[in-house]
Amino acid sequence: MMYGNDDNDDNSGPHDPGECGGSSHPGGGAGSGNGEGDEFDVDMTPEPALEGEAEVECLGAFETLEAFLRSQVELLLIADGMWLLDCIDYERVHELLEGDEYRIWRDDFGRVFRRRLPPPPCNT
Repeated sequence: MMYGNDDNDDNSGPHDPGECGGSSHPGGGAGSGNGEGDEFDVDMTPEPALEGEAEVECLGAFETLEAFLRSQVELLLIADGMWLLDCIDYERVHELLEGDEYRIWRDDFGRVFRRRLPPPPCNT
């Protein structure tokens, strides 16, 4: 997605960052849209990861979390078995994909994310 202030841009309304590259933070990178040479003060230095902090991976944009889960199961089926997609418990698929290692969720923009959970502390 591109943001800018030339005559071909439609900066009059909110932009839909339906792809993983969009920002999910308020004010996600777009200027005021007044065309007067908006200025930004952005620090592009990556913040160091906190100890035990897990990296978040964007898996794509989907209408629902079930649509994402369905797409993952679909990869396992041959053409003659696609009817099985309507017989699957997708809550169970969600639990199996997450297990004890990951968390999977969909944000308000339709993007599905996966985060690896930090390992549990050793009790030795």
